[in-house]
Amino acid sequence: KDSILASSLIGNSVMTLENKGLSEIPCQTLKEVNSSIRDHLKTLKVNGNKVQSLPEELISLLPSLTTLEASKNQLTSLPQDISQWRLSIFLLNTNQLTSTVVSSVNLGHTLTHLDLSNNQLGYIPALGKLPELHTLNLSFNAISSVSTDDGRRWEQGVPALA
Repeated sequence: KDSILASSLIGNSVMTLENKGLSEIPCQTLKEVNSSIRDHLKTLKVNGNKVQSLPEELISLLPSLTTLEASKNQLTSLPQDISQWRLSIFLLNTNQLTSTVVSSVNLGHTLTHLDLSNNQLGYIPALGKLPELHTLNLSFNAISSVSTDDGRRWEQGVPALA
C-alpha cells in the first residue's frame, strides 16, 4: 500500500487512488503520510474501486479536504455527519446508495456540487439546508416521490427523472 500512496500524489493538493481494486480507503496507511502533506490535501479521488463505506476518521486525517470523489464503488453507507468535512464537491455516482441512507446524513452547508446519479434512490431524500448548492445530479435513479422537510413524501405529479 505504501507504493500505492507514493504514486498517488499529484502536486501538493490531490491524491488519487482510482482503479486500485481497494475494498476500503486505507486510513492506516494515510496516517503514515507526512502530516504536512495530509493537512494540505484538498482532493481525494477513490473512483473505480470496491469501497463499501467511507470511514468517519477521514476528516481528522484530511482536515483540508474540499473535494471527495467516490464514484463507481460499492458504497452502501455514508458517515452520519459529513458537515464536519466542509466538502464543496461530493461525487457519489454509480454506487448502491439508497434514499434512506442519504436522508440520514447531515451533509452540512458547504456543498456546491452533489452527484448521486446512478444509485438506488427510490425517492428524493430531504437533504437539509444546502445554501451553497449549485448542482444536484439525481439522474438514473428510480425516483417516484420527493421527501419534504418534515419527512413526508410528496408523490403527486413527480415527473420521471431518468
